[in-house]
Formats: sequence, structure tokens, C-alpha cells
Amino acid sequence: MVYSKCSLFAQSATQTKPPFPEPFRVLQDEKKFKAVEFGPGNTIAIRQAPKDFELEDIALSSKGEFLSIVWGSGRTEIWRVSDGVKVKEFKASTWGPIFLDDNSLLITHGHDGKVLVTDVKTGKVVRKLEAELGPRKYDVRSVLYQPKVDWWAYVDGEEGRAVKLSDGKTVLATFGKATDFALSTDGRKIWTVGRDAVRVYSVDSWSLEKEWKLRSPTPPTQEPEFAMGQMADGTDFVAVPSVDGLMIYPEEAQGRIVARGAAFMDPSEGLMLVEGPSMQLMNLEGKVRCEWQQYPYHRRTASADGKWVAIADFQKVSVWKMSALAEGCK
Repeated sequence: MVYSKCSLFAQSATQTKPPFPEPFRVLQDEKKFKAVEFGPGNTIAIRQAPKDFELEDIALSSKGEFLSIVWGSGRTEIWRVSDGVKVKEFKASTWGPIFLDDNSLLITHGHDGKVLVTDVKTGKVVRKLEAELGPRKYDVRSVLYQPKVDWWAYVDGEEGRAVKLSDGKTVLATFGKATDFALSTDGRKIWTVGRDAVRVYSVDSWSLEKEWKLRSPTPPTQEPEFAMGQMADGTDFVAVPSVDGLMIYPEEAQGRIVARGAAFMDPSEGLMLVEGPSMQLMNLEGKVRCEWQQYPYHRRTASADGKWVAIADFQKVSVWKMSALAEGCK
């Protein structure tokens, strides 16, 4: 989950905190754009960067082996994280890249409800889907694609839907005004969040199973989102950024987690990285292991297994391994 989100926190960390550790890898497109030009009479012209130089979104593959960078023109790059080599480039849509099927497919979507499924090896589009947008024509924010069980789903903040793949007119479920969602670890439930509540739907019956009203409102300047984690007993939970800190649902999993910001989860290592006024690495019971100065970002993402995180500014992407961050705390 943690489909790629945009937020830029104000720099508020004190200088007494150490800087965030150096990344494992920095990935940056070799193309250069000259924004400033000197003209006659000592005049200076500043040109707006073309879409091909505007970094729009990023995604890590399921185990962090590959990183996708999508630029404003739809140019999509696939990088191998281990050695920093760009292995593929092709044209796709500009938002929401998600790796699927052992990294052989990449999902992207644009501003018109159209969703593309692209073969990563060939760069060719193998399937085109289209979301039915609501009256306000909000953009699709996140997508789930499950061809083996014949459905796909999307949320756009106005109305989310699960639709039968073999018959695009058959709506299996509606999710209300959800802005983010994720498939549970066992694939049998869909968790959603909107401005009013966190909800859990059964994939077997496509019915609402549980609902928790938000205990604290989400920040007014950003759409509700969450990160999914798993407790020691295998129970899923989600962490929702709010104006009063990171809220955990179900409430009994809240424990001592009182951090502010957005979270990355590594359930296998029992780690959570919270990115907010400062960078905090803690265990899933809320005990802080390390705290660093805040690290601003333009886009962020995590691998599906939670072991890798990536943060993009407007031109480059930095990648860290969660366990390496924890080792630095010792």
C-alpha cells in the first residue's frame, strides 16, 4: 500500500537532533534541463521545466529490488536498486505506479480515470481499464488489480468501487468517499480510509465488516491516507496521520504510539518509521529507537514487504533499508 503520496512538512526539527542517515542509493535521471538563460543586456530568463523533467510519482517493487520513476510526460523509468542501473524506459500514465506479479507488471493512472497495465520487460500496455469518475471528476488516487480472482478496484475520494474484470459493468462493491485503501495480508479484506472513518470490507461477500469513526480529523491540507502494519499475533492494523498524531485502528492496537506524521511499516522487523516534524524510528509498541532531523519530501513510497523506503525530491530519489536504519540506532 502506501500508494505514493505528496506532502511537504515545514522544517521544524531542532539542530540538536542528528541528520537523517545517508541513503543506500540515490537514483537520478541523467537528463539535464537548463532553466536559467542569460540574454542580451545582462537579462536573465527562467524557463519552466517541461513535463519530461517534472518528477510526478515513484514506486518500489514488492521486495525493493526495483524503483519506478514516473515523469510528468508519462516517461517511466525502471531502476535496479542494488547497483543503481536504469534497466528500462517506456511511456505510461503519470500517477500511482504499482508493481504487480513478481514485478512483471506496472500499474499507472492519469487524470482522466484511465488505468494502464504495462508489461515491465517489453514496455507495452497489456490492459486498459477505466474508472467511472464522480460528478466532481476527482482523480483516481489508488488502484488494486487482482486478475487471478477477476476484479480490480479504485478510490478517488468521491466514490471507490470494486469492478469485475471480465465484465466492466458489474460493480462488486462501493466504498464511499475513500481516499486510500489496501488489501489485507491474507488478501481477504480491503481496508479503506476517508475523512469520516476507517472501514474494512470482505472480499468474499463484498460487504462492510467493520467501521471505526476517525478519533481525530486528518490534516486539512492533505487527503486521508494510511500505512498498514501487522501485530505479533498476525492481526492487521492501519496508522492514519491526524492533527493529534498518528491514530491506530483498531483502537486496541494504539498502545503508546503517539508520533505525528506519516508512517512506513516493516512488520517482519517490528519497525515503524514516522516522517513528520522529525524522523522517528520506533517499534510497533511505540518505543522510539532513533530520532533524526526532519527530511522533507515531494513523494514517498515503501516496498510491499516494508523493508525498503524511498523518498523523492523534485529531481532525484533516495532509498533506505529499514533494518539498516535500525542498526544505526545501536
